[in-house]
Amino acid sequence: MEKPKKNFINKTNLMFILSGVIFALFLFLIILLKTIDVEIVLLTGKKIGLASINKSLFESLGTSEIWYNITEIIGYFSLLVVGVFAALGVIQLVKRRSLKAVDKDIIVYGLGVCLLIVFYILFEIIVVNYRPILLDGSIEAEASFPSSHTLLVLGIMGMTAFEINDRISNNYIKWVGISGCILISLIMVIGRLLSGVHWFTDILGGVLLASSLVLLFYSIICKISKNNNN
Repeated sequence: MEKPKKNFINKTNLMFILSGVIFALFLFLIILLKTIDVEIVLLTGKKIGLASINKSLFESLGTSEIWYNITEIIGYFSLLVVGVFAALGVIQLVKRRSLKAVDKDIIVYGLGVCLLIVFYILFEIIVVNYRPILLDGSIEAEASFPSSHTLLVLGIMGMTAFEINDRISNNYIKWVGISGCILISLIMVIGRLLSGVHWFTDILGGVLLASSLVLLFYSIICKISKNNNN
């Protein structure tokens, strides 16, 4: 009985450590963007770090309104997924008449979404990079690092995949659900890059930050499960 318990604790700690390492990489990326190969973009008049790779990829891929619209739709879909978990939490709260009686993983999921929103707002205030193009109706380039759509969708889909794994017993439905979360995340990353409204490092930043937060979520859920099993 002791050996599984030790492995469980190791897995929890590992996820927490990986979360911290990836977050450190995210911060390191910001440092690189502010100090390495910084150039002014003629179209927007704004500076961009790691300019060679960013500009090269942007010029190679160009822009795509179709991919922009697809990623916008995926963004709205991810909010619907959040709404499902929010509704589940409200139903449990009403039936059980106590916030403490609501499943802990649902509460942590909600807190995880709130943390994603906090980072979204934070990087609207603390601007690291600006978009490579002006969006329709814009007179000035908007903040673009990290890609907010990439951050939110990958964060939501990542946490949802873990919830599906823990809550659904049917292996086929579980496989379909988790595969769907992975597919949606991949489409968002690729689609946002092809849309041309972000630099490559904007997308990379969104992936790193979302991955860090998802692993943090998973480590907390593992910790809660461990305490419940004791």
